[in-house]
Amino acid sequence: MESLPIIPTEFRYKIAAGDAGMMFKVIAKQVNRKDVDRIVIATDAKREGELIARLILKMAGIDERSGKQLFRFWTSGALTPVEIKATMSKLKPLSEYDRLYYAAAARQQADWLVGINGTRAATLTARGMNKGGVVSLGRVQTPTLYILAKRSKEITNFKPEKYYEVEGSFAVSGGEYKGKLIDETGKVMSFKTRQEAEGLFAALSGLGGVITSVEKKNKRTEPPVLYSLSGVQKEASSKYGIRASETLDILQSLYDKKFTTYPRSGSEVLSDEMVLLAQKTVSALGFCGYDVKRCKVEADNKRVFNSAKLTDHHAIIPTGTKPSGLSDNEQRVYDMVCKRFIAAFYPDYIYEATEIVTQADNKLFKTTGNRTLDLGWKAVLGSSETDSGLPALSKGDEAVGNIGVLEKETTPPKHYTDGTLIADMENAHKFVKDESLKKFLKDNAGIGTPATQAGIIDTLVKRGYVEIKGKSLIITTEGAKLVDAMESEQVCDPAYTALWERSLDDIATGKIANGSAFIESTKQAVKQLVNNIRGKDLSGVTKIEARETKSAVGKCPVCGSAVLEWEKGYSCSNRGNCKFVLWKNKLSFVGKAVISEKEAAGLLNAFQEERLYN
Repeated sequence: MESLPIIPTEFRYKIAAGDAGMMFKVIAKQVNRKDVDRIVIATDAKREGELIARLILKMAGIDERSGKQLFRFWTSGALTPVEIKATMSKLKPLSEYDRLYYAAAARQQADWLVGINGTRAATLTARGMNKGGVVSLGRVQTPTLYILAKRSKEITNFKPEKYYEVEGSFAVSGGEYKGKLIDETGKVMSFKTRQEAEGLFAALSGLGGVITSVEKKNKRTEPPVLYSLSGVQKEASSKYGIRASETLDILQSLYDKKFTTYPRSGSEVLSDEMVLLAQKTVSALGFCGYDVKRCKVEADNKRVFNSAKLTDHHAIIPTGTKPSGLSDNEQRVYDMVCKRFIAAFYPDYIYEATEIVTQADNKLFKTTGNRTLDLGWKAVLGSSETDSGLPALSKGDEAVGNIGVLEKETTPPKHYTDGTLIADMENAHKFVKDESLKKFLKDNAGIGTPATQAGIIDTLVKRGYVEIKGKSLIITTEGAKLVDAMESEQVCDPAYTALWERSLDDIATGKIANGSAFIESTKQAVKQLVNNIRGKDLSGVTKIEARETKSAVGKCPVCGSAVLEWEKGYSCSNRGNCKFVLWKNKLSFVGKAVISEKEAAGLLNAFQEERLYN
């Protein structure tokens, strides 16, 4: 604990092992060729894409002193030959995107500072109270856990309340219909007690009524927007119970097989230049079983073609290639993407909306109903619409009314699913009280990104803070205790994300010269966080890991005590006095992802026999 906070004077990077390291060597060799005098960055047209490219160049030794010209390829459109050629003809100097890099690097380094210090401080504090695993804190995962905890408390503390509505059943020569009692503003009235409702209308039963108004309007509903990644994840979760991380994996698989476009997109639109591509794709989708001739693919459809609303990628759409050999869930997700794309160009759903007001003894009852005129896009996506079947009615018609009381009850909020949690992560402004931060978060960012939100949820499950029961995400006792202990800290507050994003946006737009001031403020916040954590009650926020009860992996080469397996390593059981640990990823630099239990036992035996450790 005395070594915290860990605050480097300089942030250093190293190349990952395995396939990533091999790929870096390929790129580094090419950009350092003597016959290469121009390099074009063509990573994602966004903050994180800029960071990846700049770090690769940095580690490859490419900078202004290398004598090479550096340019930026920047587009959110589909990477067709036409789009690539057009964008290559208007490359800009890489220096014009320096601010984006400064913002991304500041975000990365600040996240590291919060995560490494918060997690270590909380873990050490918890271990001082009870032996257990790692207590994980993070700028993104902890406010997500807070949202889950808040919903859990709302469900636990919810007390159902009964309420009552008055309904009239009316008979006319052409049939029957029902209506709800309304006030002078047209709002349906409700009562807290049955006695109040029944007493008010005891004398009305059997009285006649008269229809005072009949309004009929033709209305239309436009097709839903195209899918972003979170859009697919939310619907796949709701319809089929597919986990958000699995949906991302499925979309990646469909993309690799060239059946759908790039999956990690936050956009729900296509670029203005994609009209011709969309026309060709729609024509190729006849195998989906829908009348694609009803599709109108036109440039003035700004719900679909709108470059101004694009982020780093366009919406997820099918490529037009007929898929084969898909698993059941792959087929389900593909069908969703295919149907949503076709539906986007279908006619509007058109229906006749009817509103009837019936007067009985100076009290007003409202009846509403719809009649479908054209299913439009709902013929593709499926429709649960049923005509209300109202009889033919006209103003002045007389009706015989019977009055009844309906008993209803308030219902608690539902537990989060992957889909509904991602929806609230996107709409994190709902949990922020400060109006300026609320607006910024609503307009600019949520918690996490479309590419990371599923991973955040999986991390919370892996760490034991959340359990999956059916479709529901249930916060565990450990997760709830962690939020209770950390609730007063910024790291637990969704508003903290808004503050970060506003500062990072200022760096990216040039309002702030670079990220140094932001990093300095983060360092101060981290120091305060570590000091605050020291005084918190973190007992019970981790479980004693199951491996602790099993036989020892080997003997500690330092003190001779048993070495036990934990989630991330093999450490001495004499935790209070001995600091020996063999991390499972210790050989990652030679391409070995995990040291197995058998291998760890062999190493410990070698340490003992050869005295290799010291």
